[in-house]
Amino acid sequence: DVFPIHGSSMKPFPPSKGDRSFPRESRSKGSPEWNHYRIVANHGVLKLSVNGAEVSGGTNCNWRKGFIGLESEGGKVDFRNLRIRELPSTGAPPENSAPAAEAWRHLYDGRGFRGWILPARGESVWKASDWNLVSSATEDREQILWIDKPVTADEFFFDWRWDSKNTERVPP
Repeated sequence: DVFPIHGSSMKPFPPSKGDRSFPRESRSKGSPEWNHYRIVANHGVLKLSVNGAEVSGGTNCNWRKGFIGLESEGGKVDFRNLRIRELPSTGAPPENSAPAAEAWRHLYDGRGFRGWILPARGESVWKASDWNLVSSATEDREQILWIDKPVTADEFFFDWRWDSKNTERVPP
Protein backbone atom coordinates (compact mmCIF):
# COMPACT_ATOMS: atom_id res chain seq x y z
CA ASP A 1 0.00 0.00 0.00
CA VAL A 2 1.04 3.60 -0.47
CA PHE A 3 -0.43 6.22 1.83
CA PRO A 4 0.38 9.66 3.23
CA ILE A 5 1.27 10.16 6.90
CA HIS A 6 2.07 12.97 9.35
CA GLY A 7 0.15 15.74 7.59
CA SER A 8 1.06 14.87 4.00
CA SER A 9 -1.61 14.25 1.37
CA MET A 10 -2.10 12.65 -2.04
CA LYS A 11 -4.78 11.56 -4.49
CA PRO A 12 -4.35 7.76 -4.65
CA PHE A 13 -4.34 5.67 -7.79
CA PRO A 14 -7.18 3.11 -7.86
CA PRO A 15 -7.95 0.79 -6.28
CA SER A 16 -8.16 3.01 -3.24
CA LYS A 17 -10.04 3.73 -0.08
CA GLY A 18 -9.75 7.19 1.41
CA ASP A 19 -6.20 8.36 0.73
CA ARG A 20 -4.65 4.84 0.58
CA SER A 21 -3.65 3.31 -2.76
CA PHE A 22 -3.95 -0.47 -2.66
CA PRO A 23 -1.90 -2.61 -5.06
CA ARG A 24 -3.57 -3.50 -8.36
CA GLU A 25 -2.08 -6.98 -8.11
CA SER A 26 -0.18 -9.03 -5.55
CA ARG A 27 3.44 -9.33 -6.69
CA SER A 28 5.29 -9.92 -3.41
CA LYS A 29 7.24 -13.13 -3.01
CA GLY A 30 6.89 -15.02 0.26
CA SER A 31 9.62 -15.55 2.83
CA PRO A 32 12.52 -16.24 2.51
CA GLU A 33 12.69 -14.78 -1.02
CA TRP A 34 13.72 -11.17 -1.61
CA ASN A 35 11.39 -8.63 -3.22
CA HIS A 36 12.49 -5.68 -5.35
CA TYR A 37 10.66 -2.41 -4.72
CA ARG A 38 11.17 0.72 -6.78
CA ILE A 39 9.67 3.96 -5.51
CA VAL A 40 9.77 7.04 -7.69
CA ALA A 41 8.53 10.41 -6.44
CA ASN A 42 8.74 13.24 -8.99
CA HIS A 43 6.71 16.43 -9.51
CA GLY A 44 4.08 15.36 -6.95
CA VAL A 45 3.54 11.89 -8.47
CA LEU A 46 4.50 8.80 -6.47
CA LYS A 47 4.78 5.35 -8.09
CA LEU A 48 5.52 2.02 -6.41
CA SER A 49 6.68 -0.95 -8.48
CA VAL A 50 7.03 -4.42 -6.96
CA ASN A 51 9.19 -7.02 -8.70
CA GLY A 52 9.14 -5.18 -12.01
CA ALA A 53 5.53 -3.95 -12.31
CA GLU A 54 3.90 -0.74 -11.10
CA VAL A 55 1.21 -1.60 -8.55
CA SER A 56 0.20 1.58 -6.70
CA GLY A 57 0.85 5.26 -6.17
CA GLY A 58 -0.76 8.66 -6.25
CA THR A 59 -0.78 12.17 -7.66
CA ASN A 60 -1.00 15.66 -6.15
CA CYS A 61 1.40 14.54 -3.43
CA ASN A 62 2.08 17.15 -0.81
CA TRP A 63 4.84 17.08 0.42
CA ARG A 64 7.10 17.04 -2.60
CA LYS A 65 10.23 17.38 -0.55
CA GLY A 66 10.88 15.66 2.75
CA PHE A 67 11.40 12.28 4.33
CA ILE A 68 11.31 8.63 3.31
CA GLY A 69 9.73 6.10 5.66
CA LEU A 70 10.10 2.32 5.41
CA GLU A 71 8.07 0.20 7.78
CA SER A 72 6.93 -3.24 8.72
CA GLU A 73 3.50 -3.50 10.23
CA GLY A 74 4.21 -5.85 13.11
CA GLY A 75 6.59 -8.39 11.61
CA LYS A 76 10.34 -8.64 11.21
CA VAL A 77 11.61 -7.27 7.90
CA ASP A 78 15.11 -6.97 6.46
CA PHE A 79 16.20 -4.42 3.88
CA ARG A 80 19.25 -4.73 1.64
CA ASN A 81 20.74 -2.87 -1.31
CA LEU A 82 18.95 0.38 -0.45
CA ARG A 83 19.82 3.00 -3.03
CA ILE A 84 18.56 6.58 -3.15
CA ARG A 85 19.01 8.87 -6.10
CA GLU A 86 18.09 12.48 -5.54
CA LEU A 87 16.38 13.87 -8.62
CA PRO A 88 16.96 17.45 -9.76
CA SER A 89 14.97 19.92 -7.70
CA THR A 90 11.56 20.90 -8.98
CA GLY A 91 11.72 24.05 -6.89
CA ALA A 92 9.05 22.91 -4.43
CA PRO A 93 7.97 25.90 -2.35
CA PRO A 94 8.02 25.67 1.46
CA GLU A 95 4.27 24.89 1.63
CA ASN A 96 4.95 21.73 -0.44
CA SER A 97 7.89 20.67 1.73
CA ALA A 98 7.75 18.58 4.89
CA PRO A 99 8.45 20.43 8.13
CA ALA A 100 12.04 20.31 9.37
CA ALA A 101 12.95 17.22 11.39
CA GLU A 102 12.42 17.50 15.12
CA ALA A 103 15.02 16.30 17.58
CA TRP A 104 13.45 13.10 18.90
CA ARG A 105 15.13 10.92 21.49
CA HIS A 106 14.39 7.21 21.62
CA LEU A 107 13.46 6.07 25.12
CA TYR A 108 13.81 2.40 24.24
CA ASP A 109 16.76 0.81 22.43
CA GLY A 110 14.70 -2.09 21.04
CA ARG A 111 16.59 -4.76 22.97
CA GLY A 112 16.57 -4.37 26.76
CA PHE A 113 15.94 -2.16 29.75
CA ARG A 114 18.95 0.16 29.54
CA GLY A 115 17.72 3.56 30.72
CA TRP A 116 14.73 2.15 32.59
CA ILE A 117 14.01 1.27 36.21
CA LEU A 118 12.41 -2.15 36.50
CA PRO A 119 9.86 -2.85 39.25
CA ALA A 120 10.73 -5.24 42.08
CA ARG A 121 9.44 -8.28 40.15
CA GLY A 122 11.32 -6.97 37.11
CA GLU A 123 11.54 -9.28 34.17
CA SER A 124 8.81 -11.57 35.49
CA VAL A 125 6.38 -8.73 34.68
CA TRP A 126 8.18 -6.99 31.79
CA LYS A 127 9.86 -8.52 28.71
CA ALA A 128 11.93 -6.60 26.14
CA SER A 129 12.66 -8.00 22.69
CA ASP A 130 12.79 -6.87 19.08
CA TRP A 131 11.42 -3.35 19.68
CA ASN A 132 8.58 -4.59 21.88
CA LEU A 133 8.01 -4.02 25.57
CA VAL A 134 5.49 -6.59 26.81
CA SER A 135 3.87 -6.44 30.22
CA SER A 136 1.74 -8.77 32.29
CA ALA A 137 1.41 -6.03 34.90
CA THR A 138 -1.81 -5.45 36.76
CA GLU A 139 -3.00 -2.25 38.41
CA ASP A 140 -0.37 -2.70 41.13
CA ARG A 141 1.85 0.43 41.23
CA GLU A 142 4.76 -1.84 42.20
CA GLN A 143 4.76 -3.16 38.59
CA ILE A 144 5.23 0.20 36.81
CA LEU A 145 8.22 0.58 34.49
CA TRP A 146 9.96 3.93 34.96
CA ILE A 147 12.45 5.82 32.80
CA ASP A 148 15.60 6.64 34.76
CA LYS A 149 16.04 10.27 33.58
CA PRO A 150 13.72 13.26 33.67
CA VAL A 151 11.74 13.71 30.47
CA THR A 152 11.20 17.34 29.48
CA ALA A 153 9.36 16.69 26.23
CA ASP A 154 5.62 17.06 26.15
CA GLU A 155 4.89 14.79 23.21
CA PHE A 156 5.35 11.02 22.90
CA PHE A 157 4.78 8.64 20.01
CA PHE A 158 4.23 4.95 20.59
CA ASP A 159 2.20 2.01 19.36
CA TRP A 160 0.43 -0.27 21.79
CA ARG A 161 -1.75 -3.34 21.63
CA TRP A 162 -4.03 -4.76 24.30
CA ASP A 163 -4.21 -8.55 24.20
CA SER A 164 -6.93 -8.93 26.81
CA LYS A 165 -9.84 -11.29 26.20
CA ASN A 166 -12.05 -8.87 28.13
CA THR A 167 -15.30 -8.27 26.27
CA GLU A 168 -15.30 -4.61 27.25
CA ARG A 169 -13.65 -2.41 24.65
CA VAL A 170 -12.10 -0.15 27.27
CA PRO A 171 -8.32 -0.51 27.42
CA PRO A 172 -6.52 -0.66 30.75
